[in-house]
Amino acid sequence: MLAGQIGRPLRYRPQGEDFVIVNGTEFFNRPLYGGSSAFRVDAGDQPEFSLYLPGRGGNLRLGIEAEAGVKWLHEALFCETRYHAGTMRYTVKDPLLGLDAILLITALAPKSAEGLLLSIEIKGAKIPAKLVVAYGGITAVRGSRDGDIGTEKIAIRNYFQLRPEYCESNTITAGTDSFTVQSKRTTMTALLPAQSEIVTGNANQWNDLAQLLSSATKTQADATPSVALGRFKLTPGKPAYVSLRKTTNAPDGQELLKTYQDVAATSTITTVPSDSSQGWDPADLKELFDKEQELLLKIARRVTVDTPDNFLNAALPALNIAADAVWDENKAAYLHGGVAWRMRLLGWRVSYAGDALGWHERTRAHFDGYASQQNTTSIPDSLPSASEKDNRSRNEPALHTNGDMTASHYDMNLVGVDAFFRHLLWTGDLDYARKQWPVIERHLAWERRLFRREFGAEKLPLYEAYACIWASDDLSYNGGGGSHSSAYNLYHNRMASRVSRLLGLDPGPYEREATLLERGMNQNLWLQDRGWFAEWKDMLGLQKVHPEAAAWTFYHTIDSEVPSPLQAWQMTRQVDTRLPHLPVYGEGVPTGMSTIATTNWLPYTWSLNNVVMAETVHTALGLWQAGRPDAAYPLLGGAILDSMYLGICPGNVGMCTWYDANRRESQRDFGDGIGILSRTVLEGVFGITPNLLAGEVHIRPGFPADWDHASIHHPDFDVGYTRHNATDSYKVESRFSLPVSLRLDLVARADDIASVTINGHPASYSILSESVGRPRIRVVTPASAKFEISVQWRGSVPVSAPAETTVSNSKTWRLTAGAKIMELSDPQNVLGNPTIQGDVVSGTITGAEGHRTVFARVSQGKLVWWQPLAVNIPAKQQAAPIIFTTDWNKRIANAERLDPIPLSSIFNDRVTQIFRNAYLSPRSPFTSLALPTHGYGAWCKPAANFEVDDSGLRATAGKNHGRITLPNGVPLLTPGETEQPNVAFVSQWDNYPREITVPLTGHAQKSYLLMAGSTWAMQSRIDNGELVIAYTDGTSTRLALENPKTWWPIDQDYFIDDYAFANPGPLPLRVNLKTAETRVLDAIKFKGQGGRVAGGAATVLDLTLDPLKELKSITVRALANDVVIGLMSVTLERPE
Repeated sequence: MLAGQIGRPLRYRPQGEDFVIVNGTEFFNRPLYGGSSAFRVDAGDQPEFSLYLPGRGGNLRLGIEAEAGVKWLHEALFCETRYHAGTMRYTVKDPLLGLDAILLITALAPKSAEGLLLSIEIKGAKIPAKLVVAYGGITAVRGSRDGDIGTEKIAIRNYFQLRPEYCESNTITAGTDSFTVQSKRTTMTALLPAQSEIVTGNANQWNDLAQLLSSATKTQADATPSVALGRFKLTPGKPAYVSLRKTTNAPDGQELLKTYQDVAATSTITTVPSDSSQGWDPADLKELFDKEQELLLKIARRVTVDTPDNFLNAALPALNIAADAVWDENKAAYLHGGVAWRMRLLGWRVSYAGDALGWHERTRAHFDGYASQQNTTSIPDSLPSASEKDNRSRNEPALHTNGDMTASHYDMNLVGVDAFFRHLLWTGDLDYARKQWPVIERHLAWERRLFRREFGAEKLPLYEAYACIWASDDLSYNGGGGSHSSAYNLYHNRMASRVSRLLGLDPGPYEREATLLERGMNQNLWLQDRGWFAEWKDMLGLQKVHPEAAAWTFYHTIDSEVPSPLQAWQMTRQVDTRLPHLPVYGEGVPTGMSTIATTNWLPYTWSLNNVVMAETVHTALGLWQAGRPDAAYPLLGGAILDSMYLGICPGNVGMCTWYDANRRESQRDFGDGIGILSRTVLEGVFGITPNLLAGEVHIRPGFPADWDHASIHHPDFDVGYTRHNATDSYKVESRFSLPVSLRLDLVARADDIASVTINGHPASYSILSESVGRPRIRVVTPASAKFEISVQWRGSVPVSAPAETTVSNSKTWRLTAGAKIMELSDPQNVLGNPTIQGDVVSGTITGAEGHRTVFARVSQGKLVWWQPLAVNIPAKQQAAPIIFTTDWNKRIANAERLDPIPLSSIFNDRVTQIFRNAYLSPRSPFTSLALPTHGYGAWCKPAANFEVDDSGLRATAGKNHGRITLPNGVPLLTPGETEQPNVAFVSQWDNYPREITVPLTGHAQKSYLLMAGSTWAMQSRIDNGELVIAYTDGTSTRLALENPKTWWPIDQDYFIDDYAFANPGPLPLRVNLKTAETRVLDAIKFKGQGGRVAGGAATVLDLTLDPLKELKSITVRALANDVVIGLMSVTLERPE
């Protein structure tokens, strides 16, 4: 992803409820879902259909036959395609049909059976024409991820094209206005209008309709791959109906793919039993089609919105259809995905969709299913050790003990319980809470027993994350306490305290744990000088805190109500300034939208740095919850545009998007995105958060400032907003199961309020003086079924927060807040000696470098709020850089000044041994995810390895008296003998010392160091180690070995681009160990490259020294866990 090269034109445009494209080029890109089975119909921009059984269920292609010739419909001159309420509608025009003729086709997959229904009507035709239907190619062969986008070796537009060989085992039987195509596993039956001609054709002519029709025979030819052909007359004003239905299905072939089984802990999928005796009747097809279409329309309109944003308006029907598609009525469970991963799982966020879209019974049924399978065996006296078969990278035996609900290698229990508590807020159902309370008690005890860690003298708790969120693969904390997992547990203990009190039970244990956990997070994870929660705190080694937090740390802590309002606002600045933002732009695309990468961690590894719709959307929700609608809507809008309108599939609630540099656009209608998008529209855009445990609904609208109307229809309520001049009006109709009051928090549009009325009567309001960023007022109503609230504003518009300014440390900062300052809050210690004069604050900048915030409580008219004052404190600039200053293409003139330092006496290993060792200590003694014992891979890839091969380096050194020469002539000593040690490793692993010191003498102006070792995404953007050059006068020069700036992995070059994998600045010289090739990396030309290096590569660091000072030593020190740092050679450049 390179700057200026990521624009994309709008593919689909919204029109009412529809996603519209004209003459689109994609095939099989929009799934049409029927009932609760893995069967689907893949429609596309063009009217050709691929059926999935699961496995290839054949292709149905349509054509026209007229006096002037024949043509497949996908070759027609004009085709407008609409994805509408779970159906595909095509308007086709072509000269073969006549100038005024249009052909209308609607396709849907019925819920009542596994099949395809087509409505076909021609209008305005003056030329006789026939419709040709061709079908065949059933193999039942499945794709690696069931033929989803981005998961097969070729694009699905090609993957699902019919090939003649797919038809070889098909038997075709022609009937009266019908035909059947039978394979070894499946029989499909087609019904056509009366007086249709049914024949077979040679599948080898599939792509040439004229030749295909010429090959037609009444009976199937022997030894010829055949397809079924039907044709019937098109009559203007008289719709025709075509159906294709699975009428028999073999009992085998219904297992989950092996990849799915490893996650789901089950092996079966859901299919609808086929019964050929209950086939459709041609006379009933119209009634059946209308009934099925009406059912889809009812689902599509379950939750609807009307706003100034047409893109959002059309997104909701598609979201409703997708949410229904991932519900399995037979198993009473939500599925992981609509296409790929169509399997029952407790997580991730999919079950949020139930309550958010008004299917409360589905939320209950989904949780009930997993509650019923909760592990209730005896609690073991001690937990099992990490699994040896997985190289001690995970501990499933401990995971699957009393309290676990999933039997998967993921901890999906946390998000499942989160959905349970939020369900209680939606329903207030204490009877259900009482029924499931033993399950919740066992779960919370299980979390404490397995994942609670204690830190510091006070032994304050944090909770380790064990694959408990979507971004779990390769995410491992090795005993440390994570922010997102701690936040989940804090929220759940608070909710358990609240619910237990309502149930008449003792809330004390949960209250105490929540209090301790809140203190633990604030003392151990809150970065006061930066203003956000760290990613995690190590349990092992130096117990380092990892400051470069991921998106999930931001949104989970806010969603779990951990931070105070001032903390939450500060956290949004980390989203603004630290997470990579990718602009969403292109022809026809609304401006100002963007999406994000989940982290800025390198090197790339799956799930730790991706562009994912659900992650962007949940981040947007966190921004709304923190009071930043200005930052939230561009992210939500960007995510919707990216996945639903710019991508391959119209209305797609996908997983990874096109902006993901590694996976690109991948998977359609993914459960995780469906669930959180549902919540974000409700709770973010409209700000509706029910709290029926307290008998109220909180509404905190998050509309863009220029919206003058917005409404939402939901099974539980209707909310409408209109603005007319200075008056804001809200109409709310409640259909909740319990009476509710409203708590309405509104952004103030003026600094005075002329009047507030509720149902026509004058009402009071309060000023929310703790509001941050924008002034707000609150209106509280008594319980009722209908509410009409009117607020009339008067006075001046509240002042906006001033723009961020850049001021260096120790400089004076003077800023106008725009309104009278009542007090300051400086949680990041940005200002020294602050003073306030009216609306001006001044002081000396003393804060940590980066984007910082001071808060001024201001008053204007009747309003009081916290105004954020942002300042960017630039890093202190060194007089001159000390690293990457060498022109490698310019040879050093006086080679005698180059002094290689012998290191053989400190070498402690061969560099090839780095991933052959057994790194056994220190390791977490708890139930943890960790790096495999051989020091490579991840918990979900425990057997992965990399073979370091230094044969080329040694061979070159052997031929050149134990040295290699860099491009600028610098010699580096390194052994040529195969078995001789050639590296001094240091590490926090006990296999090697924590540090090594090499004595030095004399003076030098530069040192050249050949280094090699390991680093991982979990150690990104922190100091993995350090080089310290000590001088005899007691001073020193320090170089941080920071991933990715100065510390590169031995197994690969970093993939670098301008966004998610940015690494600004110069790049190091790399030496390939297998070939001894030296590579000068150009920071501009190298972008978009990177990846595994065969045999591995070492890094040359050119460190500038003080030539006036006498050298004492160089120390190589390991700081981060899980990494190994190796020194292979040192050469000093002496002064002239």
